[in-house]
Amino acid sequence: MARCCPRLSNYWCCCCLPLKPAVKLCTWMMIIFLILTLIFNLIFYGFSFAMIISYIIYIIVIISLILLLIGIHKVKMSFMKQFKLVFLLFLIYQTIMMIWDLKRKFEDRVVYSTDNNKQYKHTIPSEYSTLKKILLIILAIINFCIMFYYYIATCSFIEEVEEDVEDIENNRRLESRK
Repeated sequence: MARCCPRLSNYWCCCCLPLKPAVKLCTWMMIIFLILTLIFNLIFYGFSFAMIISYIIYIIVIISLILLLIGIHKVKMSFMKQFKLVFLLFLIYQTIMMIWDLKRKFEDRVVYSTDNNKQYKHTIPSEYSTLKKILLIILAIINFCIMFYYYIATCSFIEEVEEDVEDIENNRRLESRK
């Protein structure tokens, strides 16, 4: 089987831990982060069609992460493999939403007013200073890098387990032929 992720011996964010416990710990942290984000969005943004779609996506990802933890604990490859697709799609979704959100925050608003049957166009500049814009972009990039590295490290771990399971099955086949 060809690997699509690099082989990692330990997790960069948890350098004191081997890969398996680090993946478990970071998966729990990701679940907690996503639940807190979901609660925050429910409180501050309420229910609109776009937000309901976002909530559904977050719930699917949380379920996927819980299945990943069960798969790691019970060495169930189907529970682990689903993570690769679900979290990749979530990363793509997150990236698109971050770009869209930053664009929306940074663009100037256009307001029209009418006076004496004449319509006037007013441009209201973005309320974010250049420094705030740069900080928001840096935070978005850091957020993406952390999630992308988590994805790569977890996929590397899954591929390692997959190789171990294949080796065990091959050894069993060889022993049964004797």
